[in-house]
Amino acid sequence: MRVGAHGGRSGSGARGRLAKAVAGAVAALAAVLALPAGAGAAPATGPAPAVQTPGTDVSSGTVDWAAAWNNGARFAYVKATESTSYTNPDFPTLSTGAARAGLLHGAYHFAAPGSSSGRAQADFFVAHGGGWSPDGVTLPPVLDVEASSFGSPCYGLSQAAMAAWIHSFTDEVHARTTR
Repeated sequence: MRVGAHGGRSGSGARGRLAKAVAGAVAALAAVLALPAGAGAAPATGPAPAVQTPGTDVSSGTVDWAAAWNNGARFAYVKATESTSYTNPDFPTLSTGAARAGLLHGAYHFAAPGSSSGRAQADFFVAHGGGWSPDGVTLPPVLDVEASSFGSPCYGLSQAAMAAWIHSFTDEVHARTTR
C-alpha cells in the first residue's frame, strides 16, 4: 500500500516496487526489533505469515505527514539527489516532517547512469543525502533506478554495464557510510 503522493503517480511501476521492497525490509526489521528479550527463532510450526509495513516515497512537494501516519504509513523515503548536480530543495523539509510524524525515514538517489559513473553519483549522494546514522529511525540509503524516458531504457548500457554501474554506486555508498 502506498500512502501519500509521488508526483501524482499511483503505487505501480518502479516506485511502487521500491516501496514494496522497502516495506518488506522494514517489516522484517520491525519483527526483529519487537522480539522479547531472549526470544529465539520462530516456532517450528512453519514460517511466519508475511507482514507488510505501509510506506511511501516522495520526490518533492508537500506532504501532510500526520494524515499519512493516520492512513497507515510507517516509513517514508525522500528523494535527496539525482545524477551529480541535482539536490532536492524539498528534501530537508520532507525528511524532517516524516521524522516528526514518527515515520522511519530515509533518503534515495535517483540514478542517471548515462551521465556519470556510479561512484561519482554515490559520492554526490553521500555528500548531499540523508545523514545516515544507526539511530533506530533512519533507514539505509536507497538507489532508485528506472528505465530511461529518452532513448535506450538502460541509458545505452548493456545489462552487464548496468549491473557494474549499480555495484559501483552501492559499493561506494557502503564504503563511505557503512550502510
